[in-house]
Amino acid sequence: MTRCALVLIPASARLGAMRILSSISVVIFVFFASNAIAAPQIYALDANRSDVVFTWRFGEEFINGRIPVDAANVVLDLDAINRSDVRVALDARAAQAGFLFATQALRGPHVFDAESFPQITFQSENFRFDGNAVEVDGAVTIRGVTRPMVMQATLYRQQGTEPSDRDHLAIQLVGAVNRHDFGASGFANQVGPEVEFRILAYIDRVP
Repeated sequence: MTRCALVLIPASARLGAMRILSSISVVIFVFFASNAIAAPQIYALDANRSDVVFTWRFGEEFINGRIPVDAANVVLDLDAINRSDVRVALDARAAQAGFLFATQALRGPHVFDAESFPQITFQSENFRFDGNAVEVDGAVTIRGVTRPMVMQATLYRQQGTEPSDRDHLAIQLVGAVNRHDFGASGFANQVGPEVEFRILAYIDRVP
């Protein structure tokens, strides 16, 4: 089972292919646990800044694509992380696969079939925090097919905010699926089976 360690990263650091995280500082969950929040908090999505990068293999080359975040419902309890809840919906109709032919194929009936299934969704079912890592058990739905999925979660504070600011955050969710499990099996001779998703959602606490 995959894990994600939460460590302090400077604002100027690069996080692999997720270069859009370069100006965000990590917020460590241990810090939050020492600053009590009375109840789960609702956060609203900043859709204009939120994004999803997915990585797929074309022949011997790995290519990054993007899918806009259509909607997100985020409830965080930073004292009892297992009481948190995250639902993210992606707009498959606007997915970009890296170049024109691949984008057309991705949205088409042999892969996402975006006309018939315009959204890809992830619904959390359980958060697990052991002091160093957060794993999110949930379910992902692609092409109307739902399968279990484990995602790694990391929480960040937004650039320019105070270290104690918990009102303006960003949450990253990272996980991978086998596209054949969802019937998205087109172009199997050219495209690899595994697709990694990296969801970055900018969120602001609802007063």
